[in-house]
Amino acid sequence: MKQAQTYVNGRFLTQPVTGVNRYAYDECRAMRDVGEAFVLICPRGRLNDAYDLSGMQVRRFGFGRSHFWAQLVLPWFFLFRRQSRLLCFIGLAPLLVKHTLMTIHDLSFLHNPAWYSRAYYLFYKRMTPVCARHAEVIRTVSQTSKEDILRHYPFLNGKPIEVIPPRVNTAFFRPADKRRQPFVLAVSSLDPRKNLRKLVEAVSTDASVRLLIVGGSWRVFGDANMTEAPNVEMLGRVSDEALRDLYQTAAGLVYPSLFEGYGIPPVEALSCGCPVAVSDIPVLHETCDPLLAGGARVVYFDPLDEQDMLLKIKSLLAEIE
Repeated sequence: MKQAQTYVNGRFLTQPVTGVNRYAYDECRAMRDVGEAFVLICPRGRLNDAYDLSGMQVRRFGFGRSHFWAQLVLPWFFLFRRQSRLLCFIGLAPLLVKHTLMTIHDLSFLHNPAWYSRAYYLFYKRMTPVCARHAEVIRTVSQTSKEDILRHYPFLNGKPIEVIPPRVNTAFFRPADKRRQPFVLAVSSLDPRKNLRKLVEAVSTDASVRLLIVGGSWRVFGDANMTEAPNVEMLGRVSDEALRDLYQTAAGLVYPSLFEGYGIPPVEALSCGCPVAVSDIPVLHETCDPLLAGGARVVYFDPLDEQDMLLKIKSLLAEIE
């Protein structure tokens, strides 16, 4: 009997390398590196050049994008492949595919609906439990997220729930013999739960603090009514090599998120020997505390208290004076 094929929902290949998309990409690289056979299946259209797909098999199928493609088009591919397995490292697993793994990174939309559009909130509120119930296996990225999932969806008790943290490439994100410079770094999107606005407001009150932000520009942040400050510089998207250099030379990373499923930037920074100031929330203790044994410095602050945030940022800058 022919062995069932493993497929991966490759919709993320058409999108920027951010957050959950990086997670999906790193999972595929890990599977490739151990010789696990799989096929990435994705919509037709241009793939993001940032993804190195060498050694990976990619197949295009159907039309459309987003949830329309995943829920209504992709299942047609499995019409005569009903024993095949589909791994979904992002988004909701399609209800019309029989054997699926679905990754729930977090349930932030349930914790604060105001962080999202009403349409987004209603869609995920209604579809997440339905898709989770249908999936054969659930995956998440931290023990904190797993406990939150079971608290909101107790019907998942008894279903396999894997905890697979993001795979930070410590061979790439590594310490270097470089002098720390008098600036702090933030790696963030405009997602309201990232709390970037409060960070900028806190830093703008003290001209002695220089903040560099990876992930946007004043034009982008201006569209969200972010106030410009002379001591805050937007670098936009940067390459992994440039990001590693920033981690290796910054006085520290600031991560003011209000809610996370895991939190990749603090772990990347700590892997580079960069001290971090992060929000005092449970999941960041889960991800950062184990790295303290390696000599890295972590300080926690109240993400709603600008003065506490600024105090901890200045403590990182004081370390290089």
